[in-house]
Amino acid sequence: MDRPRQRHNRASISFMQNIIFRWFRLRLATVFLFYGVLCFAGCAPKLQQMEACQPLFGPQKAIQSGEYQEFLEENQKLLLQCTLSNSCETLLFNIGVVHAYSKSPFHDRSKALHYFGQLVNDYPNSPLSYEAMVWIDLIQQVDALEKKRRRLQTQINSKKAAIKTKEKDLRAKDATIDELREQIKRSRDIDLEIGEKEREILY
Repeated sequence: MDRPRQRHNRASISFMQNIIFRWFRLRLATVFLFYGVLCFAGCAPKLQQMEACQPLFGPQKAIQSGEYQEFLEENQKLLLQCTLSNSCETLLFNIGVVHAYSKSPFHDRSKALHYFGQLVNDYPNSPLSYEAMVWIDLIQQVDALEKKRRRLQTQINSKKAAIKTKEKDLRAKDATIDELREQIKRSRDIDLEIGEKEREILY
């Protein structure tokens, strides 16, 4: 009789523990949900404010839409009306990026270096100045690699031309050798023919 009671008591205790554990989990989830809603409600305006204050990449619109000409002309026009006191670094940076971007129809590394260099010189303390310095370094590295590639290509073309010249000389020498061999053969045939005629005359 004691064993069934013990099993019943153990089952009852296990059942109560399961109920308590589930209640605790539900309570904990409710607390986290409550604080989560409060946090989101309190932080949402701040997040919206932060997103609104984050600066956009100037040429982003032109890159996405492909309207490079309109963007470039607009910035060039504003730049003509701008002075050092009016903070023109954004305009210089925008124009520089349009010329630096390889997929832009106005891609021109020399012009990009010009505008980025002017930005660095005129606005050395501007955050855009440091970005322009990075662009300048990248463009200069690309130019150096391009010059190296052209130099190597020139050397390759020169060696190919030298090889072709040597091959031509070899073919000319081979033709001369073949001609000399043909002349020697003809000379031998003539000598044999003369020898046969001499024998005919003598005998």
